This record gives sequence, structure tokens and C-alpha cells, in this order.
Amino acid sequence: MNEKVILEDQPNLTEVRSLLQMMQTITAPKDALPTDGPATIQQVAAYFQVTEKTIREWQKEKPSFPKPANFGKSLRWDARKVRNYWKKVAG
Repeated sequence: MNEKVILEDQPNLTEVRSLLQMMQTITAPKDALPTDGPATIQQVAAYFQVTEKTIREWQKEKPSFPKPANFGKSLRWDARKVRNYWKKVAG
């Protein structure tokens, strides 16, 4: 039983990856994203220096992460909301 409790107290791999990725965003290049207007998932991922898969995971796991909007047949993020999210998270 003690072993089980110890294992449950350990952070899971997803949490560790997420924290590492958030730490990496501190040095994210801000020029990957338009100043305002719609941004593609590729631009948002480049802005945070993560993969597109990570952006999709953040959509599900982080309620405060900006929501994309339908833009024709694809999704686009509001660049201003993405930048504001960064400012809030980076503190």
C-alpha cells in the first residue's frame, strides 16, 4: 500500500511535459504571430515553441487557453487573445 501512495503522489508524465513546455515558452519568439487578426495553429505553435499536437492538448486541458473560431473550413485563433494569454501566464 505504501508504494501505491508514493506512486500516486508523483507528478504524471503529462504534467511534467506541460510544465517543461510552459517553461520553454519564456523564450518564445513573439514575431511568429500576427499582431492581430486570425492566426493558424502553426503560427500559435511557433509562438509558444511547441508542436501543433501540444496546442490541441492545451485546448482540452487548459480552460483559460484561447478558443479557436471557425474560419471557413479551418480553425483560427485571435492573435490578440493568444498574446494576452501569454502575458497572463508569463506574469
